[in-house]
Amino acid sequence: MSIVKELGEITVPGIKDGYHISVDNFGNLAVSDGYGHLAQLDSTGYLIQMISTSGVSEGYHTVTKDGNLLFVDKPNHTINMADNTRQGARLITSGKWLQYMETGAWKPFSIYSSELNGDLLVGMSKFGEVRVTRYDNTGRQILQNIERDCNGENLFQLPHYLTENVNGDVCVSDYDKSAVIIVNRQGDLRFTYKGHRSSSEFHPYGICVDSDGHILVCDMENDSVHCLDQDGHFLSFVLTSEHGISGPSGLTIDNQSVLYLTQYNTNKVKMYKFNLDVQVQFRCTGSM
Repeated sequence: MSIVKELGEITVPGIKDGYHISVDNFGNLAVSDGYGHLAQLDSTGYLIQMISTSGVSEGYHTVTKDGNLLFVDKPNHTINMADNTRQGARLITSGKWLQYMETGAWKPFSIYSSELNGDLLVGMSKFGEVRVTRYDNTGRQILQNIERDCNGENLFQLPHYLTENVNGDVCVSDYDKSAVIIVNRQGDLRFTYKGHRSSSEFHPYGICVDSDGHILVCDMENDSVHCLDQDGHFLSFVLTSEHGISGPSGLTIDNQSVLYLTQYNTNKVKMYKFNLDVQVQFRCTGSM
């Protein structure tokens, strides 16, 4: 029995491929490609606006708990906010953006807004240094810098995609390091995941977590989405090439357990209903 049930797909106008995706509580989507195009769509797939950005193949935008779309401006070392207003679930845009915060000498390239407390996690680099910085929800106060392990070694090569687990763990997908790196709330390394034993190479891209703390990560090299538990144990392949996916790159999940997937070679968003318990329960019956 499959962990996922396909619900359909949405074609995103104005983008060439899909490298990252964000979703708000009303099903409005933000999808970016590798050419700096960031499309904002409503839940039906209608294009609300197109934003020109400096982002490429990384998780450079996020939606806050308040439904604001934030995106990275690397050359100017800032985080910007789309100038939108809401009428219920409906988004109305002015077609403009506002500067939300500055990152000083550090160049930002990935961002995630915590669903736990609204904190902002930002992946940044400066003259060969790389870190993930935790800001408060205003972006004005630095709460934490995550950069090195207990031996003083760099934790990341480049934290391309970020998310936060329900237990406060910071989850980093670093495709230059071919690894998913998990640190706890204090910034201490918990574990590193380097792919399933069945594969010789692992190229992690988009990453998200569900409401039960399962970690889902795209493996572009092997056309698959992996599912881990909170302690880094591999549980299952959620999606593979047998589901018709190729080059999975962007991944997010909403509060109704709908999984949204983008792929580097198409401008379509695939949607699936995710339920890990289906397979677990099926295995427990001894019917497999």
